Amino acid sequence: MASGVTLNNDPNENPDESSILSTAMTVQAMRDSRYRHPANAVAELIDNAIDARADRVELLVKEQPVMVNTRTSYRIDSLAVIDNGSGMTASTLIQALRFGGRVPSPGVHKIGKYGMGLPTASASQCKRLDVWSWQEGVQNAHHAYLDIEQIRTGTQRQISVDQEPPPDDWLTVTRNGVADSGTLVVWSQIDRITMRSITIFRHVADEIGRIYRHYIKDGDLKIRMASFRDGDTAPINEEEILPNDPLYLMAPSNTPGEWGTAPMFDTFYEESLPFTMSSGRTETIDIKYSIAKQEALGNSRSFPGNTDYGRHAGRNMGISVIRENREILLDDSLLNTEAGGHGLPQNRWWGCEVRFNEGCDELFGLDHNKQMVSHFSRALKEVSQSGTSDTQIRDEIDATESDIYGLAERIRRTIRNMMREVHRKFQQRPGTRTTKEPQEPTSQAPATPAEKAESLATDAIEESLRNNEIEKTPTDEIFESADPVEKARDIAEQLTLLGYPEDQAKIEAEATVTSGYRYKFANASLSGSFVFEVQTSPSGVLIVKLNINHPAYQYLQMLEDQTSWGNNANGETAAIGLRLMILALARMDDEFQDPKAKRDFQNTCHQWGRIMERLIDEDIVNVSE
Repeated sequence: MASGVTLNNDPNENPDESSILSTAMTVQAMRDSRYRHPANAVAELIDNAIDARADRVELLVKEQPVMVNTRTSYRIDSLAVIDNGSGMTASTLIQALRFGGRVPSPGVHKIGKYGMGLPTASASQCKRLDVWSWQEGVQNAHHAYLDIEQIRTGTQRQISVDQEPPPDDWLTVTRNGVADSGTLVVWSQIDRITMRSITIFRHVADEIGRIYRHYIKDGDLKIRMASFRDGDTAPINEEEILPNDPLYLMAPSNTPGEWGTAPMFDTFYEESLPFTMSSGRTETIDIKYSIAKQEALGNSRSFPGNTDYGRHAGRNMGISVIRENREILLDDSLLNTEAGGHGLPQNRWWGCEVRFNEGCDELFGLDHNKQMVSHFSRALKEVSQSGTSDTQIRDEIDATESDIYGLAERIRRTIRNMMREVHRKFQQRPGTRTTKEPQEPTSQAPATPAEKAESLATDAIEESLRNNEIEKTPTDEIFESADPVEKARDIAEQLTLLGYPEDQAKIEAEATVTSGYRYKFANASLSGSFVFEVQTSPSGVLIVKLNINHPAYQYLQMLEDQTSWGNNANGETAAIGLRLMILALARMDDEFQDPKAKRDFQNTCHQWGRIMERLIDEDIVNVSE
């Protein structure tokens, strides 16, 4: 056996040739472990607290001023999680900081799986990780750290533990003091979180509330979030995290308005299914389905998806996968295939939760950082692909995978039933019309910013056509010659294809025809960075699809939500003006008859969509405030 191998001066060039792994490159790979959101990295720290039997966790954020262009903004400088769990001995602390070191737990089931959570999650967000842990008073705490730069240069080659209490500046900002046992984890030199502290504060509260909703609801865990300016002890923002329940069966919850104190959905169906694992053990998987209450859907002339609680539900669409009482992800595989996409209004009005324990990890395909269940997600996607039968799939897969595909197919069938039930509930809303013919025009004035923009743009185009200021397009010719009944039917069909419930599509189509509008705004889930996309209906109405995935849409919704129409004329004018600008661009798109010119124009719109995304991400426009 070779011996006496020495390291070269540059550890990045040729690491110890006898090692299986390059330390520097391995740590860099850990840094590049992608978490869907910083909240998912923070969740790894909370997982450790729960495994240590903590019932109180505080997430503390310190911010410092930075100059952005010519203005002062506040960004996250450091982040800490402190708990009242059982604490760690010196040897246990070393294992906790090792990549792959598994810490023993007295519990039967553990949230942690591979022993990668604490170091990997921390390295993905910051360059310095410090941990203090104590079992007999905070003054007897053990301390250890990981420093990415020191590891990269070879300065830190092992984890050493010393005995020292945590810094007072973190202990003094806790709410209820420091317990006799516990752990403090501190991230500093944060370089992967670029959002403003207030922005990430809100997003983390929403995500953490959903991930740990069962612990919070059952009273097993309280999570406090607070942010501070460096040197201050009074919090800038502070809140006790409430459950964020995508099934909307919990109360209280963080759902806006009246549905924060009462369940917004009813239980649709629930079942417990036994599954035999490859080891021969039998495990139980619990599935619960929920559906919106009739009163949450409003009346026939309202659009519940545009309410605060409707938008909240729109952020919680999908199948919630729960492991050890903790959410792994909100899986949207069905939404992206047969369920019609995120823009389909019905998808926000049902919920589904699949729960299992660690004994089913292999069956579901749990990944190392507890963000994915690859086997389950793939099964959901494949059983719902158009043209692929359940029998065909089962013939193509290994017998050991049959159970997860059978589960996916079972869930798909139930969700189909719920979608039909949601549609029925929409049809039963008070005031719903069943007439198939367009209604006579009414004198009712446009009510929403979208309707007002559609009306103003229509009037402007028609005046310009009368004065020969612009030339008619083929779309104009079709619009002016189309039969009103056919026009309403065509628009309704286009809206239905975009995922609108049939009754809502008919009502909106009739309103567009009776008002004589040449434009119709519709919400849709578009790919890429397009802010909008233009689609011409067979009857000549331009369907302007707003991309609900683009931050500009969130900005527009925020402006319209926060404006009290009639009481804030400036806010209303701004919202209408933004929509008029979009309609002007939609008209330009329609006027281009040369395919190359149209394609160049659309490419320009896509480029500006990317620029807007970057501006919003950099907080030049902050949609969260």
